[in-house]
Amino acid sequence: MSKLTFITLNCRGLRTADNRATLFQWANYAKTDFVCLHETHSSSEEKFSSSLHHATSSGCNKFGYKCISSPGTILSCGVAILYNPSYDVVSCSRDQDGRLLYAEFSKDGNLIQLVNIYAPNTAKPASTFFESLYQLLDPDTPTVLCGDFNTVVDPIKDRFGCNSQSPSAYNWSVTLHHLMCTRLLNGDEVLPVIEDVKSELEAAHRDEARGARIRANVQWAEEGEASTKYFFGLERKRGQRRIFTSVKNMAGTVVSTFVGIARAWVAFYGLLFTSQSLDRPRLLLEFLVNETVQR
Repeated sequence: MSKLTFITLNCRGLRTADNRATLFQWANYAKTDFVCLHETHSSSEEKFSSSLHHATSSGCNKFGYKCISSPGTILSCGVAILYNPSYDVVSCSRDQDGRLLYAEFSKDGNLIQLVNIYAPNTAKPASTFFESLYQLLDPDTPTVLCGDFNTVVDPIKDRFGCNSQSPSAYNWSVTLHHLMCTRLLNGDEVLPVIEDVKSELEAAHRDEARGARIRANVQWAEEGEASTKYFFGLERKRGQRRIFTSVKNMAGTVVSTFVGIARAWVAFYGLLFTSQSLDRPRLLLEFLVNETVQR
């Protein structure tokens, strides 16, 4: 298997069309093998797949990413994997909380395990969560674990303080002193300027994504959607539902051949339209009752 590329991203919700367009504009440019997403805020697999299908049909998903997902709620959690269509999904499993998505992919006879997580941010649930991962993994298969771990390497050192005499503590104090000096020299006006620039960049990025989506919609409207196996199959099913496969003739016998169906209709209309005086309403009522059409 050639070199693999991965991207992991906390997307903070993909329920709006603008957010999805921004994601795909960036992912199309990256053209990576796997994009692991966390906090999709999708409440069902069907809704996430539907949004991907819409992005594909409208031209936003130009790279043709496919997806699998583990839904969360509309306010939190939810993880998903966008993957290069050249890969096949061998197996897939997910939890009930939208925090774990495991998949085994294959390409050219090679297997890889990919685990995308959005871990709890409290100690006890996080410990139980990480221990459960061992049950999923095959130690003989190459494995990539990615996502938002919400944890630290050393809780005592990283969360509850550290040895004030250690080199890292010294470096931190020097860095903090430098930051305080910088703030005194530049004043509080620097932070608002940085925030304004960040807001302008985000707005420009959203506008660029919105423009790409509009151009894709225009292209789709002008060129039409490409015929695919799915749409051919859909039209074929619709056509089959409109076909008469058999009818009952005047003798009450079910006929299914073309000749038999044609003769049944000729016989009925031959009696319905005649120069003789007939009880036409009665004949029509009998036909509607007895001539049951089987589709």
